[in-house]
Amino acid sequence: MNGKPTCEELEQRIRELEEAAAEHERIEQALKESEERYRLLAENVTDVIWVMDENLKFIYISPSVERLSGFTPEEAMEQGSSVHLTPASLELANKTFEEHFRAFDASPDKALEPLTVELEDVRKGGSTGWSELNTTLLKSPEGEFAGVVGVSRDITKRKRAEEELTRYREHLEELVEKRTGELRRINEELEQEIAERRRVEAALRASEERLELALRGADLGLWDWKVMTGELVVNQRCAE
Repeated sequence: MNGKPTCEELEQRIRELEEAAAEHERIEQALKESEERYRLLAENVTDVIWVMDENLKFIYISPSVERLSGFTPEEAMEQGSSVHLTPASLELANKTFEEHFRAFDASPDKALEPLTVELEDVRKGGSTGWSELNTTLLKSPEGEFAGVVGVSRDITKRKRAEEELTRYREHLEELVEKRTGELRRINEELEQEIAERRRVEAALRASEERLELALRGADLGLWDWKVMTGELVVNQRCAE
């Protein structure tokens, strides 16, 4: 029927609109509360939360970046990631993300798995530090690359400790190698000394044998009186 709606129908329609308006208001309030919680989280965590668009330009960096690097979020976004990395880490980052992008092209779902990489960054004033980046590639509803979301954590103290431990280990290895060389040299000298002593002893025995043979042939009586002990030693001929 195309007639005018009845009062009951109008009242029902009004109630539906009121319920829809109330639901819309509830959703908006929940969204505002969610955004407020996210804002509080992003502004108070020590890690740095950041987002890049599909052109790899920063569109958001949490305020905690100033505690980590000394740069304000505005300064960090304006300068870009290449300015904040040492040359070696920039090369590593480019290589790592290129591989990640190729994986995305080959298998978008697999490429959405988080990627972790440790990079050395340049901080305000010229000092350097280390950050651990955990990143995830974003994709649009159509399955296209839509950007990167990441979290950067300061690991400078840990890296410094690891570097110090590595230097200490290398120093110990040098000491062990040096001491091993010294022990090897001492062992070689001892072996040479033992060999020389054996040679001398063998020569002495041979000389004694030759002397004994010579004395036997000369038919001489020999004696040896040890004055300190009174011991008298004689050969067979002397005894006879």
